[in-house]
Amino acid sequence: MRIPWYIYAPLSLLVTFLTLYICVRNVDTVTPPSPEAIQESLNEWREENPSIRDTKLSDTPSSHPISAEVKPKPITPIPPKPKPASQPEPKPQPQPVVKIPAISPALHSLVKQNLTTKQLSSYANHMLKNNKPQLARLAYERIIDCARDANSSDREQAATAISKLTNKTPLWNPDPSTRKKLTLSLTINDAYTADIKPLLEQLQETIFNASDGTVTASIKLTPSSSSVPLCELSIGNHPPIRFSIKNQQDINSKIHQALYFAVRNRNNESQKLTSTPNIPKHISPKQAVQTYLTRLAWVNAAK
Repeated sequence: MRIPWYIYAPLSLLVTFLTLYICVRNVDTVTPPSPEAIQESLNEWREENPSIRDTKLSDTPSSHPISAEVKPKPITPIPPKPKPASQPEPKPQPQPVVKIPAISPALHSLVKQNLTTKQLSSYANHMLKNNKPQLARLAYERIIDCARDANSSDREQAATAISKLTNKTPLWNPDPSTRKKLTLSLTINDAYTADIKPLLEQLQETIFNASDGTVTASIKLTPSSSSVPLCELSIGNHPPIRFSIKNQQDINSKIHQALYFAVRNRNNESQKLTSTPNIPKHISPKQAVQTYLTRLAWVNAAK
């Protein structure tokens, strides 16, 4: 026999509510338990759980009454640690822009820019890295004859670099028809003129190589019969450089030293943009002629 729904549906609800009423009508679910009840419940729990009986739990109930509804504490987000303020990096000082000429440079390149030794050295290193030894050599020459802040150590390093670049740079002026003529007049005591011809030929070769083919020298030798061992070397009609010779071995050094000062004086007379330093003491006069007299100095001397 099938029971109709209007009988079993109310009967189910009646049984449910009646059971709840009988079970909870005498139970107080609002008033918090007393401390004695909490202690008794705790002891019973420990007896039923012997494996964790020694766990340290507070036997003293909280002084605050236990509320029926425990509200979770709001979680306060931890703010991220501020990054340490880093000191601003110093801005690099801009270096002067030195333009690389699109065509073959001139011997007076980098003269009018008024560059310092550090800037010229940096430029030379940059040119060497870019396989432009000719431009690097010009920069080293400007350290010697143009940089106002250059000291003897700076010029020495530049001269050393120039001597290393000599074989890496082609002859500046391969055209003999366009070379400057440098006329030297040498007056020397006839006691030392017997074997001086090879020395004069070497001197001409030294001038040609030191000037990188920009200058060819002709030397006019005048023997002197004076009893005083006083000699002279001059460029053209300009005032001569006087020097004395004590022995035959002294001739080579004294002539190169006189040549250095003659070229230096001629540069100081002809222009004001560059200046040739005094002859250094750590090398021979011949080495000074080859490295400390720049190619521009030779051209100025031959004008």
